[in-house]
Amino acid sequence: MKNLHRGDHVLVNGKLHVIITANSDDDIVYTIDVKAGSALPQKHSYLILLEHATPAPTEGNARQLVLQTTSRFASDASKALRDRAWKRIKPLVDDPLILDSGSRWRLIEHHGVSLKCAPTTLLRDLRRYWQNGQNEDALLGRYDRCGTTERCGGTPRGRRTTKPGHKKFAQGPND
Repeated sequence: MKNLHRGDHVLVNGKLHVIITANSDDDIVYTIDVKAGSALPQKHSYLILLEHATPAPTEGNARQLVLQTTSRFASDASKALRDRAWKRIKPLVDDPLILDSGSRWRLIEHHGVSLKCAPTTLLRDLRRYWQNGQNEDALLGRYDRCGTTERCGGTPRGRRTTKPGHKKFAQGPND
């Protein structure tokens, strides 16, 4: 690799990471594991990461492009979720101390108290922002992943209807 840039996907110890910020002057790079559900930013040496990390397969970069274009196709509910989450975390994202593990939780707790919001909610929103492309659309709701695309088999689910005349009305033995 020649240089490290924000948003680049790299393999670190065999795991896919995205670069949150890279500063060659200070020899500091912050990355986050893309696939881990409880991942937090990790601090690395710029020179060591540049030397030992390998570029990720192109599918990781394609994923980021897909995320950036989804706001055009997102539902109104998904956009509302994004806007609420962005409003909560924007001051934290602008603060470079949020990446430092020693001050991160203190900043999140303080900001949560001022917003009357749970710190875990803020941390979840920050994690989604860092892992999914570091733009507002990274916070879009993933409602397309809810539910199932196939039926659960031939057996109907749920309580039988009690409406007389309905084709699935439960006929008793005395009816």
